[in-house]
Amino acid sequence: MKSKVSISLVLTLALAVVDWSLSNCQGIAATPTPILAKEANPIKDEILLSKLVCPERGRPCYDDARSPSSGISIISPTRGLLLASDNQPMLSWTEVPEATSYIVRVEHSGKTLWDQPVENRTEIPYPEEQPPLEPDKDYELIVETIVGDDIKSGRQRFRLLSQLESQDVQAEAEAISTNLELTADEKALKIAELYQEKDLLTEAIASLNSALKNQSGSISIYQMLGDLYREAGIPTLAESPYQQALNRATTLNDTNAQAEAQVGLARVNVTKMNWEQAISWLEAAHKNYETLNNQELATQVTQFLGEVYEKSGNLDKAIYWYQQARNGYEELGDTERLEYVEKQLRYLE
Repeated sequence: MKSKVSISLVLTLALAVVDWSLSNCQGIAATPTPILAKEANPIKDEILLSKLVCPERGRPCYDDARSPSSGISIISPTRGLLLASDNQPMLSWTEVPEATSYIVRVEHSGKTLWDQPVENRTEIPYPEEQPPLEPDKDYELIVETIVGDDIKSGRQRFRLLSQLESQDVQAEAEAISTNLELTADEKALKIAELYQEKDLLTEAIASLNSALKNQSGSISIYQMLGDLYREAGIPTLAESPYQQALNRATTLNDTNAQAEAQVGLARVNVTKMNWEQAISWLEAAHKNYETLNNQELATQVTQFLGEVYEKSGNLDKAIYWYQQARNGYEELGDTERLEYVEKQLRYLE
């Protein structure tokens, strides 16, 4: 059964053009966020009932990735694409405890373009005096620091869209932003969805954070922001938006939105391997979906519970919840997910 020497710090922030295909970038495996219904004024202060917990085609519900326990996460740019106009982006990364100074270096085709020291900060604007990034080129951003005897590091790959593609996306975003039938929150969500579709995760996250700075209180914005942070491979930043979504959903007595946020919080805790907390959030979500008589999502949460218990080493509980998922999928006629949980049961029993 499967069950940091004085502090001398070197941080390398490399934007290196490399021979790789953006389609092969490795990011956190996240359940895709579905596009909201394309009806007139469809976005309400709630999460759609049709949103899935588990992916299609009999795959696990959990994210098969871990947030770095001793490394660095790149916050900006995230993985994926940037608009061509964003050719001097903000560069940021997560803080390393006890780190006080950094060195930033940019490389192109293995050659250093510029470097500079950074003190007591984890964010710098791209230097205006340096050559801007170019469209249609792949870059890698690497962050490293030495703390004592330990080397902390993180890296991110991204690319700028071509001028033509960027113009097309910006035209679509402008059409949304000038749509008088949409509220400010609806515009932010639709623009974020557009960017997400195009793998412009940095832009999508910025769109939602901008809405929040403008005093938005939308559950949907908090929830989607959490989803985007996870999709971008920064699950540690997803926890606060999910908690904000849950708090507001609880205040508004929105049971479905509570369940959605609880599943998001469970996913964050899975990446941290906080199994007990993940289970607690999933059990709460399961209860809420049962209250809503949403058998589809309640059953998917039972599968998720089976997977988390299996990961934690509690195989008896894993079997129990897989059995519940099996019964639910049989009633629903969901053959692909049924096949997956039956396979897990054959392995464990």
